Amino acid sequence: MDFDFDDNLERKETAPCPVCGKHIKRGEMECLHCSYELTVFDIRHLKKYMKYQKRKGGWLAIKIVPVLIFILAFLFLLSN
Repeated sequence: MDFDFDDNLERKETAPCPVCGKHIKRGEMECLHCSYELTVFDIRHLKKYMKYQKRKGGWLAIKIVPVLIFILAFLFLLSN
């Protein structure tokens, strides 16, 4: 039994459809759920949304991880 594995394991960026609100993957020209064909304006807006979401996730990780490490270290020191 052979399996085809995709070399690119990253998830594609998605953004909500302007009509139905379900997510559309980057590079698609129409919504798979409601068959709405994206206009040039819609595509620009969705790309901005995807870029913002990616940046937002990175900053969240940069802020949360050090705080959690600090809290865990503090709790460890208190327990000794």
